[in-house]
Amino acid sequence: MNDSKPITIQEVCERWSISRPTVMQAISKRKLIGIKITGKWFFEPAAVVRWRGEPDLTQTQAQPPLQAAAAPVAAESSPASQWLSLAEDFIASLKDQLDVKDKQIAEHQETLREQLRLLTYAGPAMEKQNDEVEQLKLELRKKDQQLEKLEKVTVEKVALLMKQQQHAEEERAARPKVKTAADQLED
Repeated sequence: MNDSKPITIQEVCERWSISRPTVMQAISKRKLIGIKITGKWFFEPAAVVRWRGEPDLTQTQAQPPLQAAAAPVAAESSPASQWLSLAEDFIASLKDQLDVKDKQIAEHQETLREQLRLLTYAGPAMEKQNDEVEQLKLELRKKDQQLEKLEKVTVEKVALLMKQQQHAEEERAARPKVKTAADQLED
């Protein structure tokens, strides 16, 4: 392809049988470099060939001549104006990237604010739960103390009952035995 006249996005789409979004994506990813003049993109055919290869001429029809939009290209085709246009495009691309990053930062800040709000409101609730836990621990300690007292009282009562039983057995053993008729027969 020896055509050196700049071509538009529409012509790129027609000659290479690709969609406009594909071309726009290549421009945004800096895979295809062109010049934007009065809001319209123009590309050197060699740049498109480097990006997509030679067009399949069997699928394309006769190419229409460049329209009136090519006239500004001829007027501004000096290397300095092309570099200036490329620099402006690059700056516009960087501004778009900055806008995206600013949006991401704003979203992250909002997420952090939401987390801070949750922590702010969760803090008192957590303190209330901690207070309730401490109160339950205190009640458990009281119950443990009551159980220890009950255990001591139970041990003392059992010891007292054992002493009383032992004392009753000692009294029974110390009493004189009444001799019955059966005991007298045995003797």
